[in-house]
Amino acid sequence: MGRSADHHMWEVYGLYSARAQAFRDESGRALALITVRDGDRVISRSSEASAFRKCAWMDFFPRDHEPPTLIFNVLNPRLRFNGNSSIGTVEFYPGSEVFRRIQDTDPADVELLNRLGAEWDEGSGFIPYVPPPRSHVLILRRIPVSELPASNIYEDMEPFMKADWAEAVAIALRAGRREDIPEGLPRVLADAAGCLYYDPMGLIRLPGEEVRWMNGQHRGEAMRRQGVVETLVQETRTIGAPPLPGDIQRII
Repeated sequence: MGRSADHHMWEVYGLYSARAQAFRDESGRALALITVRDGDRVISRSSEASAFRKCAWMDFFPRDHEPPTLIFNVLNPRLRFNGNSSIGTVEFYPGSEVFRRIQDTDPADVELLNRLGAEWDEGSGFIPYVPPPRSHVLILRRIPVSELPASNIYEDMEPFMKADWAEAVAIALRAGRREDIPEGLPRVLADAAGCLYYDPMGLIRLPGEEVRWMNGQHRGEAMRRQGVVETLVQETRTIGAPPLPGDIQRII
């Protein structure tokens, strides 16, 4: 029982970095606390969560038959969760490595981690990553839904079909940014419009390759089924790529 590991420069497949702490409580439950700092190599907690959990399982709990509970402690303000929360527990679809959602961590689990010796700072051994010169850019773009690549559907589409995506896209485009989305909208509509900024649909567009999804393909499929004409995406392109119709702004 207690904390069994604390790596200030833990690496996942040589691609991502974070501070990793491993714990086991009185009942035998395993928990992995991943602290993501400004200067770690992390892009999106949701898209990388499966890799973090799998490596934490192999590195810290190799004899366990079930993966640990994965909790993110986000010190990088650019990666905060919806609602600006900084501590979130990752949920996966049962029996799979497919990410489902991140929810605010139960206060009881935060109290448990504190009792087991958790530390919430970046760690004295932290070495911020200095990236090489940029080779790709991220572009915010209006794009016809007909130009979106085909979706690989692995989740139930019913939750994605609840929103009126045509109206959500129109609201997001009028607002220009998440902070200017009007208050007082129905919850489903507000969430749909807001997610186009805080969890944007993403495409990867590289020379000589088919355009492919990086994020949001279920929302894209919902828009297709609802007959939505255009939507808002973020596209990753090489830094010298020419502009495309509908480009709004370069993000990075």
